Amino acid sequence: MGYFKIGLCTTWDIFSEVQVEGLETLDYLDNLQKKKRFIEQGNALTFESEVDKMYLNSPTKIVIIDRKKK
Repeated sequence: MGYFKIGLCTTWDIFSEVQVEGLETLDYLDNLQKKKRFIEQGNALTFESEVDKMYLNSPTKIVIIDRKKK
């Protein structure tokens, strides 16, 4: 277990079709909110706007899905 960082802000149209599985219910620090700590809610992660999060105690494997190719 370690940490996993997600930071998406450029070429937004590419990332809006991405889904990440394996980080559900994990604690994370949101760098866009002065590293405030949150718990991820819901199922797989999808992205609707800029993100910069560091997930704590993340698993060694996650799944990244390109929803546009499904």
